[in-house]
Amino acid sequence: MVNAPATGSLKQTRHIKLGGHLIGSRRIGATLYMVLRSYPQVMTANSSAVKATDYLPTISVDGAAEQALVDPASCLLQSGNASSSADVITLVAIGLATDKHTHAARCFTGGTEAFYMSEQNIYLATTRTSYSMSGTVPFYAASTSIDIHKFALQGLNMAYRGSGNVKGHLGFDQNRKSFRMGEFNGSLHVITETRTNWFFPVILPTPVAIPIAGGAPIPPIASTTPVAPITPIAPIITTDNTESPGKLSVLQEKQGTLSLVGELPNVKRPEPLGKPGERLYASRFLGNKGYLVTYRLIDPLYILDLSEPTDPKILGSLEVSGYSDYLFPLNDGLLLGVGKDAISDGLSGDGRMGWYQGVKVALIDVSQSSKPLEVDRLIIGKRGTDATVLQDHHGIAIQILNGQVKVAMPVKVHQTPTSYMNGGPSDYYGFSWNETYKFEVNLSQKKFTVRKSLPSSLKSERWIGNDRAVIYMDQVHYYQDGIWVSGSW
Repeated sequence: MVNAPATGSLKQTRHIKLGGHLIGSRRIGATLYMVLRSYPQVMTANSSAVKATDYLPTISVDGAAEQALVDPASCLLQSGNASSSADVITLVAIGLATDKHTHAARCFTGGTEAFYMSEQNIYLATTRTSYSMSGTVPFYAASTSIDIHKFALQGLNMAYRGSGNVKGHLGFDQNRKSFRMGEFNGSLHVITETRTNWFFPVILPTPVAIPIAGGAPIPPIASTTPVAPITPIAPIITTDNTESPGKLSVLQEKQGTLSLVGELPNVKRPEPLGKPGERLYASRFLGNKGYLVTYRLIDPLYILDLSEPTDPKILGSLEVSGYSDYLFPLNDGLLLGVGKDAISDGLSGDGRMGWYQGVKVALIDVSQSSKPLEVDRLIIGKRGTDATVLQDHHGIAIQILNGQVKVAMPVKVHQTPTSYMNGGPSDYYGFSWNETYKFEVNLSQKKFTVRKSLPSSLKSERWIGNDRAVIYMDQVHYYQDGIWVSGSW
């Protein structure tokens, strides 16, 4: 940690080494929260010598000897978790108010596929059914569900508050999963992908304790004081069998569990979230609104009203060609969407009734929720073009300063004709170049202005998933495979 005074030199005040891989972090007030993933490394032939701390991550402060980061008694385990991994998810809170080191940690064993953090809580999501792939087509069981586990945040205190269950799954793209959850006024909203004929209540498994040789047992997911057994979670609203690519579930904390209090679609509001055969793409929760994109040929953008937990509803929808895979709010009335354009040839296309084309950037006016409009768009390159933000949501830089919006994002442009093209929408163009694409957004006129791109110093085709763009004042910086390229805006 570094002290950055208004004048003078930077000074390191603390050096902390943590075992495990950083999944995500967030500073809330004077506390830094981190989510780590680690894997037990026990190298001994004498099982009786194995201690609980051998399975858990360590911490070292200012070069001191490593010690256990988390007390085994603070670890939780859920039976029924489909993940067979032995990894450990550790929630870490580090105090920042003084130079004196303080920290607290909790851990969850057995694999977690996604987490979401609000200013008050952390939610971990685990699946009941393993996923598989057949080529590029995802396959999942006809009846799957997600368990959600809530931890309340208050300084160094991270208290387990309860678990709940929702039907469906969070999808197969790790980059999208955390955006499938959002919190507003104490309610957790979860968007899942579903299949038909999933009309049954789901029962959470009874918590069990798993002992660790030579140490204390890892307690189940339950409070430290006696509580009633977890009972079956039945929907508050009776649902029908309407096929819906997307399903919204609303959970609230009640008596040590997360109870389902609202959902879409339902008998009262049976309109599906998406059309048959579509899949979920971008999703974003902003206050009492939810934004959801499904796709097969066109991009239906749905705006959801979340103000009443027990009665969520669709406010409006927008249908345009292509799809958005990333959504970002520029102000209360404008969304920025990044995805792909699409063209249909009247046949099967990519298996979704359309052929992906170049990268599409859309400006969507949502000031009237009942009548959203696409007010401007940019198409970058031809079929084959890709953008880093479509693989990792950190792969875009957005600066909103004094009413001016600047956006920079690394892209891999394909627009070189090849000898095997036939002139149809399925034509895949050859690689042309890598660059950081730059543009501005006029918030009042609701228009894009394209600026000169910053070219890559690496000329050959390469994977751009780790590329990054940084905007600082009137400068733009482009990171690519350990190399920085900089230029003026």
